[in-house]
Amino acid sequence: MQEVKGTTIARLPGQTKRISAILTIAFFFTLVATILVSSWIITFLFTKNLTPSSFTPQSAPPMAIIKNEATTTFSASSQSLILSAEGSFDPDGGPLIYEWTITSGPQNIPIILPLIVSSDALYTVDKSLFSTPGVWVVTLTVTDNENEAASTSTYITVE
Repeated sequence: MQEVKGTTIARLPGQTKRISAILTIAFFFTLVATILVSSWIITFLFTKNLTPSSFTPQSAPPMAIIKNEATTTFSASSQSLILSAEGSFDPDGGPLIYEWTITSGPQNIPIILPLIVSSDALYTVDKSLFSTPGVWVVTLTVTDNENEAASTSTYITVE
C-alpha cells in the first residue's frame, strides 16, 4: 500500500483487476444467454401446439341482406310484392341456401308460425297467406356450405 498525504489508497494487484474484468464479462454473457434461452422457451411454449391450420383464416359466416325491404306495404290492390336476397353473400365465396320464413303476424291469424314459405333467392309474397291486415315479419336465413347461417327480417304491412 502506498500513502499519499494522509490518505491510504488500496491498489488492487493486476491479477485481481483481470479477475474482476473476467467476472464482469462472464456475468454479462450469462445475463444475455439467460434472456435468449428464456425467450426461446417462452416462444416454444406458446407455439408448440400450432399446426398449419393455425395460420388458415377462420371461416366467416354469411351475410343475409333483403334488398328491397323498404317496399313492404301490401294491399288488396297490390299486384305482387317480391322480396329479394340479392346482395346476400358468403365472405368465404361459397354457395348459399336461402330460406324465407314468416316468423310473426297479426293476432288471430289462421296459420301456425313460423312458416317456411320459400327456398329461393326471390320470394313472391302470396296474397292468400297475407290476407289478414296487420304487421307481418318475414325472416330471410342464408346458410353457407360450412353450415354457418345468418338471418335478417323485414316487416310487411298488410292493409
